[in-house]
Amino acid sequence: MSVAGSPDAGTRPMRSVYMALKIPATTAIGDRNQAYIAARRFAVLGYEWQIDYHPNSHYPYHRRRGWVKLRITLVGTPSPDAGAVTASFTFCLVDLRRTLRPLWEVATHCPRFRQGSSEEVMLVSRAALEASGYIGRDDNFFVQCKAPYAGDKAVVVHPGDLSHDLDHLLQSENGADVTFVVGVESFRAHRCVLAARSPVFAAELAGSLMDEEHEVKDTDADAFRALLRFIYTDALPPQLEEMELRKRTRKPEGDQKAVSMARRLLEAADRYGVERLKVICEEKVCSSVGVGTVAEDLVLAERRGYKKLKDRCMEFLVASPADMLTVAAAGGCKLLEATCPSVLTEILTAVAARSCRLALGGGTHS
Repeated sequence: MSVAGSPDAGTRPMRSVYMALKIPATTAIGDRNQAYIAARRFAVLGYEWQIDYHPNSHYPYHRRRGWVKLRITLVGTPSPDAGAVTASFTFCLVDLRRTLRPLWEVATHCPRFRQGSSEEVMLVSRAALEASGYIGRDDNFFVQCKAPYAGDKAVVVHPGDLSHDLDHLLQSENGADVTFVVGVESFRAHRCVLAARSPVFAAELAGSLMDEEHEVKDTDADAFRALLRFIYTDALPPQLEEMELRKRTRKPEGDQKAVSMARRLLEAADRYGVERLKVICEEKVCSSVGVGTVAEDLVLAERRGYKKLKDRCMEFLVASPADMLTVAAAGGCKLLEATCPSVLTEILTAVAARSCRLALGGGTHS
């Protein structure tokens, strides 16, 4: 944590204080109606802070429960007439056994806090926590709170909070001037933000009336919600954030919903020209190609022109005749023949070429 002080404080040598918050894992996945639970109270430079946690909160804007949320509250000041204070905190999961490196670092900025002010920060989802390996044998996990300061003076450390502010703008709908209707749900947004981040939105909204409704027919509400949040904050939906953690911990359960979201969000990002999101989603779909998905992924890649995804699917099928036979037995070849027969021809040609190379090299088929 840092507390803003004198103008030259940021130039002083800085060291950091670390505090560990011990949280029972069984509580962290408990009753959805449970209130905040006290974790720790501490003082820095005369300011007294309280950190509490909520064991089963909902994720902002996604309406998903199952997240551990922290709340930082300024409960005391050095004197009754003390002015506002600005502070920043950094949290991450830690393994006291020192076998796992710190993970899931999140930072939050508390601008111009007065006594009683509080700030909330989403720490980690229940699914990611259970898959992470950070829950100890005593059924507790530990969160490290970093508090940097310099000597007896405060250090001014201001982490970027633009994405936080824009996320709040999106959720609050303050100043929103356009509405999108997706199925039975509607989303309010800001033309200037959409136009700055998406050339397609810029073109489609140019000349339209203020507060006009636009019907979206080519994506679902969850994918459109995730698209908007990425446009405002560069943040991925929690399902995709958890994919990387499961991949690293070799715990793929639950990935089917995440992969489905990655595919739908890939199409939405492509449709609206959000290139960075498109690249991220295509990479995640590529990393999940398997026997059960490769045929559908190939159809998607061919239909939308996703070269990287198509190459990955072709590589997967050609590399293993056994996998190719499994896909065919499950109806994958019939799907390709019905939707994109030229791709099936490419696969058969590539398989034949590989067989010839193996034969000439004296190898055998797998």
